[in-house]
Amino acid sequence: MTKAVGTWLFWTRGESLLSSLIRRVTGPWSHMGIGFDLEDGAPVYYESLFRDGFTGPKPWCKVVDWAAKHPKRKWARRSLDLSPEISERKRVLAQAHVGRLGYAAWQLLGMWWFERVGKRYGWHLRRSPKRAVCSEAVARILWPEMNLLNHPRRRFDEVTPSSAWRKLCRIEEAAGRAGLNGYPANAVNNALNRARIDRKPQGVSTPAPGGDRQNARNAQGFAQGLENSSRRETA
Repeated sequence: MTKAVGTWLFWTRGESLLSSLIRRVTGPWSHMGIGFDLEDGAPVYYESLFRDGFTGPKPWCKVVDWAAKHPKRKWARRSLDLSPEISERKRVLAQAHVGRLGYAAWQLLGMWWFERVGKRYGWHLRRSPKRAVCSEAVARILWPEMNLLNHPRRRFDEVTPSSAWRKLCRIEEAAGRAGLNGYPANAVNNALNRARIDRKPQGVSTPAPGGDRQNARNAQGFAQGLENSSRRETA
């Protein structure tokens, strides 16, 4: 496969009962994934599915064809301002999760509980590093260059497709207020953290799989930078 030169996210919703139940609790979207534009011009994506776990790469036309078969099926796609170097690093990280990262079916019930009860009292979901629902998988891959957590979600396990959508809208809005032509994700997330809007994921040092030492060092360094910024702000 050729290298990635761009990164984007996508969201879907459908006519199924499961999609309706998820949207009733969390918001407008019931599923999401991460995609990449390749050097040869082909857009491909990765996603975490109930039966298959984390899968990919798949051609983007598969989502478009799926949506065209039913009027209640909808999709949205948003590009991220990540450099080709970072995009390729994220593609490699996504590929490393294929066949290794399972799907946490029980977590769907946990998310319902968290949205209805847990977040009111500060009770958080138990972490499941070897399994992930669709939105958690995307949040792990994007960290630390982009932070999809938002209050009161302090763990990747608590990120939903709709909460990730809302967070990306806030990042884009913050970048627009700063007068930026395309937002540098690190700078915007740094600003959001300093404003105490968002925090580093609880108990997480890096989302990189075993063996990717450079990714781990990059993630740990950036996490330490966020922590230092927070301490200076509150000093």
